[in-house]
Amino acid sequence: MGFKADLAADVARILSEDELAVSVEYRGAQTSALVEFDEEWADGATSVRNMLVLTVSAGDVPAPRNRDDVVVLMPDGTERTWYVDRIAGGDGFVWRLICYEQKRPKL
Repeated sequence: MGFKADLAADVARILSEDELAVSVEYRGAQTSALVEFDEEWADGATSVRNMLVLTVSAGDVPAPRNRDDVVVLMPDGTERTWYVDRIAGGDGFVWRLICYEQKRPKL
């Protein structure tokens, strides 16, 4: 097995719901993802806003876009919809997506 095959197998293992991942609904389709909750300073640096960093398989989400919706089961048991704001990175195996609860206006 070569390096790329090893890496693909590692990604599949990491994104397994038996390991670290949870099920999310991305654009209406169920997929597994790593979910990290965070905060960042809002514009003007007078308050913070909730942020979600989502790591998904590039095989499951081949072309993420700004404003894609993601439904996530929160730690308190409620479901909330988050929206992709930007792609933080990708390597052909996974995407890291920055999401917020409020959809940004399309200009």
